Amino acid sequence: NFFSAFRYTVYVPTNAAVQAALSSGLVRRWDDIYAIADPHQQGLEIQKMIRFLRYHFQDDAVFVGQPVDDVYQSATIRLSGDNYQNAANLNTSVNKYYKLKVTSTDHSLSLTTETNKTVQVNTSGNLYNMVVKDYIFDKPLSSYKNVDGTGSSSGALFNTSIITTSSSAVIHQINDVLTYQ
Repeated sequence: NFFSAFRYTVYVPTNAAVQAALSSGLVRRWDDIYAIADPHQQGLEIQKMIRFLRYHFQDDAVFVGQPVDDVYQSATIRLSGDNYQNAANLNTSVNKYYKLKVTSTDHSLSLTTETNKTVQVNTSGNLYNMVVKDYIFDKPLSSYKNVDGTGSSSGALFNTSIITTSSSAVIHQINDVLTYQ
């Protein structure tokens, strides 16, 4: 239900960028988080990881090739306890969503984070402007008959499906992780 019925942009860092974030201690591996014995500390690390990931989701869909020069909300809320001394770039208030400044031209898209860090969308290859759809149907998927190509099928008798709502997202690979503090 994260997408609900809206449009988003999802920024996916390269493997090298994620490895650098792990090596620097910016984030921890899930296995390391689950290995923390103290349940309170483990909960804090889980929340830190979720907030880090959510900063990579932005309201509205933006594309390379679309002229853009605007500020968008991320999916991470600024909490009163956040270390915000070095993150005054976009003036996010407490209990408001952290922001990302997006600038796009015909052949590039760059992001500026709350910490004034600039991150580029990788426009080589096909790892940008990928559109995905999320559909919510009126019945559980098990009530539809699916043919797997081998002649066998699963599900109950065929029912027509009705899409009750849908959302879409555009996915871009980026050259670094996004940080808000």
